Amino acid sequence: KQWYQRRVAVGTYKSIGMESCVSCPEGSTSAAGSGYCSCPAGKYWNEGTCKSCVRDSTSPEGALQCALCPADLAPINNGASCSCPAGKIWIWTPDRNGHSALIPLL
Repeated sequence: KQWYQRRVAVGTYKSIGMESCVSCPEGSTSAAGSGYCSCPAGKYWNEGTCKSCVRDSTSPEGALQCALCPADLAPINNGASCSCPAGKIWIWTPDRNGHSALIPLL
């Protein structure tokens, strides 16, 4: 880790060029050494604040940008996911792309 990241406590962030650590906004958090905060689903990190995704878009927790829902699907759960046709659920992949997938049978 860079020298500036080693002194950053959990729940704070310090971007390159900042002289001191700053607390994460309410509802967000960060790991030790972070240069940004992790925002809740439906929001994204942008210049020191958690911003809501724009209409027809969604984001998973910790996103740095939002993604548009596919055609004919709409954001649900406060922008945490997109709606899906009957029998399917919204899945976020590790690379933060989302898609509708068949509901797994137990």
